[in-house]
Amino acid sequence: MKDFNPFFINSNFIIENKDIKDFNSFMLSCANNVGNSYITYSLVKSCCKDFHNIQHIQNIYDIKDLNIDYYVDIINNQCSHVFVVLTDILRKYYNDRLDLGYRRIEEIINKINKPVIVCGIGANAFGDDRYNLDFYKDFNKGLVRLMSAISDHSVSIGVRGYKTQEILHKLGIKNVDVVGCPSYFENGKNRPPINKQKLNRIEDIITTFGQNYSIVKNATSILQDNTDVRFIDAVAFNNFNYKYSINDLKSLNQRKIRIFSDVYSWKKCIKEHKFYLGYRLHGSIVALNSGIPAICLNSDFRAREMCEYLAIPHKPGYSWDYSPFELYESLDMEQNNATYAKLYDNYENFMLRNGITLLNCQNDNDKNQPKLNLYHTGFQTKLLLKILGYQYNKNYNIFSNYKIFRYYHDLVKLLKIRFL
Repeated sequence: MKDFNPFFINSNFIIENKDIKDFNSFMLSCANNVGNSYITYSLVKSCCKDFHNIQHIQNIYDIKDLNIDYYVDIINNQCSHVFVVLTDILRKYYNDRLDLGYRRIEEIINKINKPVIVCGIGANAFGDDRYNLDFYKDFNKGLVRLMSAISDHSVSIGVRGYKTQEILHKLGIKNVDVVGCPSYFENGKNRPPINKQKLNRIEDIITTFGQNYSIVKNATSILQDNTDVRFIDAVAFNNFNYKYSINDLKSLNQRKIRIFSDVYSWKKCIKEHKFYLGYRLHGSIVALNSGIPAICLNSDFRAREMCEYLAIPHKPGYSWDYSPFELYESLDMEQNNATYAKLYDNYENFMLRNGITLLNCQNDNDKNQPKLNLYHTGFQTKLLLKILGYQYNKNYNIFSNYKIFRYYHDLVKLLKIRFL
């Protein structure tokens, strides 16, 4: 595409080393969930030739002292299009942080003279609201005003499913197309079929963290957001300044917790397994894009809508008492494989209507993202101190006495090596 130079508002895209210098920088860069970064990664991969020269506002909600006029000047004088990455903001939940982001985006949109593209926006709700679209009546006025401004500056708004389309129609916004999420189409038009392999061991399964059930205790777990701060900070940044439960310490000791800042490492890890089973929607999508069968367990409005539209295998009522091996045996990837090409064509046509020609996505540039270094030197020392501290303070035998002796022995060796 000639002179194509997009700008990304609220990219949440992890692209520089400073984005992962510590836990707070990491969460700030991806707006508290690395799945957000994957969305823009997929857009950049499918639309741009270079990962590192993109222009963006990384986090519209949390960056302090944002100079809006500075970015408006860049957009109007240097850029050809503007992508606004908004994920599942259509929800009744509201706070000052979100209101600030809404007002900032609206101000930018009203000051620029470039085409605006919103692709993959969705509604979300929890509890009883999951089954009743009336929750849109409780939307914040600033959110409704923002959506109207986006509508006025866009050819069409791309949404995640038909229910989100219906909600926007109820708000009087009619230029809406159902497209799913850009992340789902990361591999381009010719995504290879996803085939099942023989599942022999629990270690062949990769899941989301937080399932302290015996049936998956030996499975590798992937963390994605700030709700797991005490684990992310320990595993990725060697910070143990949190309170840990017995199960927390056991999980850390297994060293099977993973967190990724770059898509290459994320997909490489998943490809070492045969089955993804977990609650993270974009974790399921990364697995599918890695050629690994996946089942999403999330029961919120957003997950139900996207799984239905994109034919992602979905079991929101799954009980962990049920064998994951039996669940895997019942998994059928036929519908997901059969619908992908048609869904991609619809997504591509939406982009074309908005003036965007998609590139061949087969050549990955994903090795260029900064990579988290997990389980630093000193991790085991700090973990052992935490275990022994818990043992002393709680007078509770977390592990057998023999194991405690071995941990103490190993700790002394580590300390000698470190301080001699």
